[in-house]
Amino acid sequence: MNPYQKKYDEDYHGSSDLTHYAETIIEAANAAKKPITQSPEKVKHMISHDIRHMLPPQLYELIGLVAAAVEKAANQTED
Repeated sequence: MNPYQKKYDEDYHGSSDLTHYAETIIEAANAAKKPITQSPEKVKHMISHDIRHMLPPQLYELIGLVAAAVEKAANQTED
C-alpha cells in the first residue's frame, strides 16, 4: 500500500465536500510561496482524482507551476 494512502483515505474519502481541504491546501501553498491554482474547484478535482500513485513526487512542483502559469495566462486574456 502506498504510504500516503491511509492518510488520504481517512482525510478525503470520508467527506463528500472537499472544499475545506482544497482551501486548506491553497492556503498552505500560498504561505509557502508555492505556485498553485487559486480555484478550490480545480484543487478538489485534483484531490478526487488522486494521481500520486502514477507520478513521482519530483513532478508535483512542476505540475503546480504549469497549472499556475496556465491560470495566470487565462486571467490576463480575460482582463
